[in-house]
Amino acid sequence: MAIFRKISPYLLLLLLFSCDPTDIDFDLPPYESQLVIECYLEDGKTPKVLVSESISYFEAPSSIPLVRQALVTLSHDGKTDTLTLGSSIWFESNDTIHAAEAGPWILTVED
Repeated sequence: MAIFRKISPYLLLLLLFSCDPTDIDFDLPPYESQLVIECYLEDGKTPKVLVSESISYFEAPSSIPLVRQALVTLSHDGKTDTLTLGSSIWFESNDTIHAAEAGPWILTVED
């Protein structure tokens, strides 16, 4: 216990002065936004697709930068359906999805 009392002031000083709060400045390349696609394919429901753009990590997220002028198509089994922008922020179709249909579903988005 006596050794701890002798060492503890030095440990306290070491902990207080061991951190150096120096700022490091570096240049980042300009941020290039990319398309972000959120798609819901649910059995018995119409497909819904949200198209937006990514934002920089350092940018304040004031709102989602939506892409409203995109061509969104959903293809399955040789049939292609063009989704249109509905009354909300979603691109939607009038056709319902049937999960029992085998094969790949292909979503294409062009802005």
